[in-house]
Amino acid sequence: GNIQLGVLLIQTWQKHRFGPQEMRSYPPLVDQMSTAIQNLRLFEQTQAALAETGLLYNISNGISRATSLEEYLSLVGANAMPKNAESLWLFVANRSVEGGPQFYEITGSSDSTGQFKPHGGIVEASLFDFIDFSESEPIIIPNLRNAVIPEQTQKLFRNLELNSLAILPMQTAGTPVGLLVAGTNLIADLDNDDIHTLQVVASSIAVAIERQ
Repeated sequence: GNIQLGVLLIQTWQKHRFGPQEMRSYPPLVDQMSTAIQNLRLFEQTQAALAETGLLYNISNGISRATSLEEYLSLVGANAMPKNAESLWLFVANRSVEGGPQFYEITGSSDSTGQFKPHGGIVEASLFDFIDFSESEPIIIPNLRNAVIPEQTQKLFRNLELNSLAILPMQTAGTPVGLLVAGTNLIADLDNDDIHTLQVVASSIAVAIERQ
C-alpha cells in the first residue's frame, strides 16, 4: 500500500492565487522528493546493517579469543552497550543439576568503556522462573516499579541499581546457560535495535560458556 513520507507545504507571505500551471508542476516535484527520501532511507538502512554485521563479526572474534567470563563481559560492554544503558551484567547458571539450574552466580558488570567490576553473588534460580528460556526473547522493563515480576527479583535489580533494563536469556539446546542484563539506574528507553544486537551477542556468549 501507499506509505506517507511527509507533507510538502508551499506558502507565500504575499497575497497570491496559485494557478493551474503551478498546481500541475508540484506533483512531479513531490514524486521526485519522495523517491529521494526513500533512497536515502534505504541507504541508511543498508549502512546500519553493514555496521551491525561488522560489529557482530568483531565481537564474535573477540569472544572466541577470550579466556574468561570477565573478558566476555568487558568486550560486549565496550562494543554493544545499548543506548541509554549504563551497565551490563552477567548471570551464569550452575550446571551440576539436571532439570535446570538451582542458582545463578552474578559474575559482575561492565560499563560502556569495558571496565569490569566483579560481584560474585549467588541468587536462587526461582527468581527467574518467569523467563521462558526456550523462546530466548528479551524481556524489556522500561520501569522496574511497574514490572510484573516477583518482588524478590525486583529487589535484586534495585540492589544492582537497575530501574530500566533488558533481560536476555542465554541458552543452548533449550538448556539455561545464564542471563545478560543491560540497564540503567534512570528511567529510560532502551533502543530496540541495540537490544536485538545484544541478543545475537548473548547467543555467542552462551556457546562460549558451554565450551568452557
